[in-house]
Amino acid sequence: YKRNPDGSPAEFFCISQDVTERVQLEMRAHELELITSAAEEAFRYGAWEWFPAEDRVVWSGGIYDIFEQQEEEQPFTVDRYVSMIHPEDIDHFNAVVDHAYEHATGFTLEYRIVLPNGSICNLQELGKPVLDDKGNLIKFIGTIRDVSDYWETLNSLKKYEATLQQAEKNLQLGTWEWDISKKMVKWSDGFWQILGYPIELRN
Repeated sequence: YKRNPDGSPAEFFCISQDVTERVQLEMRAHELELITSAAEEAFRYGAWEWFPAEDRVVWSGGIYDIFEQQEEEQPFTVDRYVSMIHPEDIDHFNAVVDHAYEHATGFTLEYRIVLPNGSICNLQELGKPVLDDKGNLIKFIGTIRDVSDYWETLNSLKKYEATLQQAEKNLQLGTWEWDISKKMVKWSDGFWQILGYPIELRN
């Protein structure tokens, strides 16, 4: 602005800029963030970025939920993440990740973690390398999904099948399934035994 001889303001010059597009983009980004957060919560998964050269990982909110961590309480570092992996799975985990890092390739693996309350959680992780135009590794991106419900259902099914097989053996029973659409019948081991068929003739 300009001043009068006595120092008081005489004129003001203002410049205005249309920021409508920027505000709209910021609003859209916030909407997408809310959608992503809702999807992560509903499907029990999270996303991550790993920068090996810096030994740094960026986690989405879904990762904190799966690992039952509070972002504001303490940093969820790589070391802390690895320390939660089940002792029986850590060697396989390290081997897969080390191979992916050394060869800049993608990876898929399943492993268990021990949560702060001592319970076990089954996870499925997928990772993919991001390279620059010269083929040098920049980072890995990936997702982690909680598949505990799947494994719980599978284990329950195995227990049920084992119980059924034992019941058939003790009571000399047999069961069968008829798939009408495929015109196929599946016989249980107990049923084959009742019919007197040897194992090599069963199909």
